[in-house]
Amino acid sequence: SPPSEELSRRQSRVDRLYVGLKELLEERKAALEQQWWLQQLGREVGELEHWIAEKEVVAGSPELGQDYEHVTLLQEKFLEFASETGNVGQERISAVNQMVDELIDYGHADAATIAEWKDGVNEAWADLLELMETRAQLLAASHELHKFFSDCRELLGQIEEKRRRLPELTHEKRASCGGLQRALSAFERDVEVLVGQVRQLQEGAAQLRTVYAGENAEAIAKREQEVLKAWKELLAACEEGRLRVADAAERVRFVGAAKELLAWMEGLLGQMEAGDRPRWGRRWGG
Repeated sequence: SPPSEELSRRQSRVDRLYVGLKELLEERKAALEQQWWLQQLGREVGELEHWIAEKEVVAGSPELGQDYEHVTLLQEKFLEFASETGNVGQERISAVNQMVDELIDYGHADAATIAEWKDGVNEAWADLLELMETRAQLLAASHELHKFFSDCRELLGQIEEKRRRLPELTHEKRASCGGLQRALSAFERDVEVLVGQVRQLQEGAAQLRTVYAGENAEAIAKREQEVLKAWKELLAACEEGRLRVADAAERVRFVGAAKELLAWMEGLLGQMEAGDRPRWGRRWGG
């Protein structure tokens, strides 16, 4: 064959080899790129799963507070933690999901593996959100319980303070009966202010009893009974004080009438000693 035909065949063969090599290089390049993106995604997923696991330790804490101040502090810190974790986590999970969707859409060779990674990390994120919600509810319930105990202590203190004041009020000897009555009325108005607090405490105890059982339920009932016992004693003491002040007023009236009668009798005796006819009509209308 002519040299030109031989050259043409060789050129065609070289061109085919070049095209094949180019395609092979492109495939190799695409494979390397896919492998790189797979590694990138794997690292992102692994880091996110590790981050979620760390947050789960905090969200799964069993600590619910020793008293009202403690649980209030725990609740404030956890709400801050939950807000920050929710914002950061949602941003990171969205970025991973977007990367996964893009790789699958581009026809990544490991699409099945990538989809499994996506399902796994999204499930872990959902579990963390549920765990945080559960802890938030537990802390809220603990906060309500310890607030009830705190309110019981505060109300009991107010009742006992008024109970201590009452004997001093009703035994004040230097005050007039009118002054004692006015002071007692003012005191009773102060006591009436506590009626709403006592009723609110009873309603709170009834609500808590629908939530708690066991030791907590017993503690709720015990605190409520302590307050109600002190409240009934205060009311009884107020009634006793009212009767005492009323008796004192009656004694004052009696003493006043007796003094008036003695004064009249002394005047009558003076008239008799002077030989005058007693003026009965002055007193008795005769």
